[in-house]
Amino acid sequence: MPVIELRPPVAGEPTPAQRAIGGGDYVLCTPPGPQFEGLVIYGYVWTRQAFIADLRADGVLEDYPVPVRPLALEWRLLVHEWRYQQGYVRGRWYSVAEPGGEEGENHVSTCRRIAEAEFLAARARGWS
Repeated sequence: MPVIELRPPVAGEPTPAQRAIGGGDYVLCTPPGPQFEGLVIYGYVWTRQAFIADLRADGVLEDYPVPVRPLALEWRLLVHEWRYQQGYVRGRWYSVAEPGGEEGENHVSTCRRIAEAEFLAARARGWS
């Protein structure tokens, strides 16, 4: 069985400013690798409350029997926090390839914090 490496293919370790990225931040990410050359990803990093709201909106917790839903939520929150400690931020991500946005994670070493105005300007330009 292959081993899955959870470390990202990064050029270097995150800077202190990148490590400070957290819930509620707007970010610009440039994923590494030749297959992503020129791709810029804009994102909104979810707060804990936004993460919970997304789980509920997607009906993820409905897959569990009612008595265990609180445990399922707590487990997902623990995984979310563990991933954050590994340098991954979860949110909604937009680009010319995904103009409607998609849920997912990016490693902070590929991101930098931007102002909300810069995020909104990118949206107005079609994420270019």
